[in-house]
Amino acid sequence: MAFFRKIKAGLVRDDIENFVGEEGNIFFNVETGELRLSDGTTPGGIGIGGGGSYLPTASTTVKGGVKVDGTTITITDQTISGFSGNYHDLTNKPTIPNPNPLTVSLIDTNNTVTNTLSNITTLRFDTDSGFDLTNLGGGAVKVGMNSTFKTWKVDGQSDLVATGLDTVEFIAGPGVSIATNPTANPKSITFSSTGSGSGSGTNLIKTFNILNEFSAPLLGKAVFVPVSANTIRSVQLTNSRTVGVDLMVGLYRNNDLLNFFTIPAGNYTYIYSGLNYTINTNDYLTVNVVAGAGENFSMGIFNTDI
Repeated sequence: MAFFRKIKAGLVRDDIENFVGEEGNIFFNVETGELRLSDGTTPGGIGIGGGGSYLPTASTTVKGGVKVDGTTITITDQTISGFSGNYHDLTNKPTIPNPNPLTVSLIDTNNTVTNTLSNITTLRFDTDSGFDLTNLGGGAVKVGMNSTFKTWKVDGQSDLVATGLDTVEFIAGPGVSIATNPTANPKSITFSSTGSGSGSGTNLIKTFNILNEFSAPLLGKAVFVPVSANTIRSVQLTNSRTVGVDLMVGLYRNNDLLNFFTIPAGNYTYIYSGLNYTINTNDYLTVNVVAGAGENFSMGIFNTDI
């Protein structure tokens, strides 16, 4: 069976916000016409309508409503949303680092910076130069060198182990000359026998040397008298640096020209094979530099093709 309560009329002289009344009774504010329902415990009761208000303003002691400000709270289809979904509408936003472009440059041992490149966002490592990348996780990458030499080994000798940016120096021993060509492609080092050492091969007849820098003409260099009959089969010319113009050398037997031999411009060494010049014990050989310039020049004469 349903229950209902009759509305009782009566005037109470008191502040309505202090009146509790009996649970289930309705009372109203005679000044505003606002209806309120007593729950038997809440001072002022619970607003239920009338007087242009639905609920009293909630407080720590009064059950009621709260004011919704549509400028900070979104109300759509009777649904209240406290966040628009736009990050920029948030307050107290955290500071997010901005990944600015990098500046990449070269620096030498004197801390001189060169070749500066700005606005770099991507670094790429050359695999042909031996670089390798390993993903370590957590946003970390290891850059390695896979094809470089750390240790130089010579049979019967102590290893040469590089420490940081180290340097290796080649030193020519007796009877050996070493020539480098930093402009060749690829760069090269040539080891040659000068014939002046005790261990020179039997195929070498004679090496003519012109030390230090020189310019043509240079006449009658290093007269040589063979100790036995022989045949010149090949000639190798070597310069310690690349020549800018042709370096031309004449080989003479008894002051008669056998041939001109040339290191072409842009080279530091040249070999002539397939020769056939006979020399006897009563002959003498000389070398004349007739054109060009050089530094630490050597001309090896061999009795076999090289």
